[in-house]
Amino acid sequence: MIESGRHSGRDLSVSFYNRALAYQEFGCLDLALEDYDQALRNDPQDPLAYGNRGNVLYDLGKYERAIEDYNRALRIKPNLAMAYNGRGNALVELGQVDPAMADFNEALRLNPNFVQAYTGGGNVSRRLGQRDRAIQEYDNSLSLDPKYPHAYRGRGSVYSDLGLYDRAIEDFDRALELNPNFAGAYNSRGTAYFRRGQFPLAIADYNAAIKINPKVAESYHNRGLSFAQTGQLARALKDFDHALKLNSLFRVTYRPRAYVNCQLGSIDASISDWLQALQLGAMTEESLQGFPSRSGFYKGPIDGDFGPASNKALREWVEAGCP
Repeated sequence: MIESGRHSGRDLSVSFYNRALAYQEFGCLDLALEDYDQALRNDPQDPLAYGNRGNVLYDLGKYERAIEDYNRALRIKPNLAMAYNGRGNALVELGQVDPAMADFNEALRLNPNFVQAYTGGGNVSRRLGQRDRAIQEYDNSLSLDPKYPHAYRGRGSVYSDLGLYDRAIEDFDRALELNPNFAGAYNSRGTAYFRRGQFPLAIADYNAAIKINPKVAESYHNRGLSFAQTGQLARALKDFDHALKLNSLFRVTYRPRAYVNCQLGSIDASISDWLQALQLGAMTEESLQGFPSRSGFYKGPIDGDFGPASNKALREWVEAGCP
């Protein structure tokens, strides 16, 4: 129908929409995005097309654009539960956990059996460190749909946070059994292997995640950490560079890139990254111990008097190997 050129308007929009759904199911996100664009050109009042295009943008790591599409869907159809759920997921990724939880609750009010919204609530609880509650939310999802891979990934991530790596990997394996193209599950299983010190297995999983979806900064960041741990500093730097090319505000990457640049002797680049990490708030209390500050070396706690070191002090510290 699409190639025939004999259809337009709503009929053509439906054809593009259906093909986009198929592309999306098989992980062909760029092709899905193009078809959703075409569907909406032919029918700009289709809330499901906006909602599903938002889901593709979310999978591509374009969270702000995804939220714009979910908002458009909700302006057209205010009781669209999937748009609330999708917006909640994007808000979680942007660290806006309170409005995210409000969106998941609204999705569940509209549809009390909405499996994805329970999983979204679990993701919020995990971000807040409420691990028992998160596991309960994931269990709620799985009681409604024992074959929902995102719930297994979420629960596995909590187990990984708790150091229960065998249970975590078991959940990630189940998620990948249900959806072999689930890049996020490969990424999360890679992190469990990384935390367990099994860096080659971690790298293999990050490779798989990147092959499926090469546009997510987190996968490159995580693989870069694994390369750094195995002494492959040039490959680590390449991955950190690519992560920040995909998302310049992916702040957690500046600190490890600063350290790798330091080890490679790229002093100016290392200094720039340390200052960027400070500016973006990517330095934790622990990581600041021994870091040059205005009054010498930082001893804590963080307060209003803390600021970047003078250029001379910071340069001396970096030249000494960032001890």
